Amino acid sequence: AISSEAINMQLSLPKRRRLFIMRHGEVAYFDGSGAPFRPDVVPLTPRGQQQAQAAGQALADVPFDRAFVSPLLRTHETAELVLSG
Repeated sequence: AISSEAINMQLSLPKRRRLFIMRHGEVAYFDGSGAPFRPDVVPLTPRGQQQAQAAGQALADVPFDRAFVSPLLRTHETAELVLSG
């Protein structure tokens, strides 16, 4: 038999949370002329934007409490597109 104290402890536990870990969308590390981008400012390609938008659509019904991203441009772009979906 389970004690009423054990039942009360179970009822007061926080809800389960899910952690989603995602990589940024596609990037190109070189511009059209072959010159490298600075690694900290590499933007998403149009395909990378589409990938992030598709992830946002797939996760549209998931309520997110927080989003953590690195300071890199590509991660910010990805997060904005995913969370706007």
